[in-house]
Amino acid sequence: MEDVKFILFEKIEKIKTVQWLWIAAAIVVLAAVILWAIHYRKAEGRKGVKIVATIAVCFFCALFLAQIILISVNTEGIAADAVPTDDYEVYEGDVDNVTFTKEFTSMPKNGKAYRVGERIAYKFIATNNGDTAVENITVMDYAPYKEWTIARLEPGQSVEKESGYYVGGDASAIPMTVQYVVAALAILSGVVLLVSGIIVAASKREVAPHKTDVRAMTYGAICVAMAFVLSYIKLFSAPLGGSVTLASMLPIMLYANLYGTKRGLLVGLVYGLLQFIQKPEIVHWAQVVLDYPLAFTLIGLAGLSKNLPVGTLIGGFARFVIHAVSGFLFYSEVLDGAALWYSITYNGAYMLFDTLICFVLAFPVSALVKRADIGPKKKETVKAAA
Repeated sequence: MEDVKFILFEKIEKIKTVQWLWIAAAIVVLAAVILWAIHYRKAEGRKGVKIVATIAVCFFCALFLAQIILISVNTEGIAADAVPTDDYEVYEGDVDNVTFTKEFTSMPKNGKAYRVGERIAYKFIATNNGDTAVENITVMDYAPYKEWTIARLEPGQSVEKESGYYVGGDASAIPMTVQYVVAALAILSGVVLLVSGIIVAASKREVAPHKTDVRAMTYGAICVAMAFVLSYIKLFSAPLGGSVTLASMLPIMLYANLYGTKRGLLVGLVYGLLQFIQKPEIVHWAQVVLDYPLAFTLIGLAGLSKNLPVGTLIGGFARFVIHAVSGFLFYSEVLDGAALWYSITYNGAYMLFDTLICFVLAFPVSALVKRADIGPKKKETVKAAA
């Protein structure tokens, strides 16, 4: 396909050292959590080790939140007089006699600059100054990345479109020294958690039967890695925006189908955190919780059905619902009554394609998995002698 853009190697080359450190920290923490899950029963009576592990987990989470706070604090934002008014393009329609203007309807809270999470709202106005009507005008507004279509504009008529966007921020706003220190501390907390897990695993106490095993841990890591790689393969952009990938959710859905909903949710959470860590970006506070950890975690609900194709529909719909709620919170004050509909249509467009691709590929993948005997081994039942 000509539209397929395999940009994995290009993306990997652009990943900064500090981002690799965060990825390493996430992998170490994931391995430690799985190790603890396997041998948790052995930790009974070893309060000291459990306390150390708990502190390590809390410390890692605190560092993750600290990164978000540092991004918000260090991002300078956009000065009120520096907000662009010409970031649009008219590429359809005879618009020689049509003028376009942007009138801002918002002001920064401090009166000077918009900070991270603040909304920049404006009116986009098109006016026909000619003597004849103009039809089928299409404008691409690059600020919120929206496409406006005006079916007909009579002489002297003006049309207004209300829009807006949120000021975002990324890790580049944090001094490099601070970035390295925070990432190094995150790895340290992961190592502490892993070492404490090894101590518990090496104890002589017999481990109680547990559903999680090394096989589940291995397949979980493989599925996260596959999903992460597939997320870089962009097939095309949906009509309203949003990238459609090559079934990047399917590995997480398959794992949940094989090993159950609980483990599927855990793997989905790890995948969501990796998505944020690879390119930390804050648009709105709710987005950090909804669009990354929660939305990707709920992909694991695919495990609710033993039928993989049906599970893909469940997991895809659950993720879509969270994205739709997140979008509604973002745009509710800017688009008024249209916020919910816009969020549903925007997120629904690319999520529909993403989910359908997973649904179609789930049939051959499911058949292949059964044939290759991939997944948890079933215990053989021995019939008692008559």
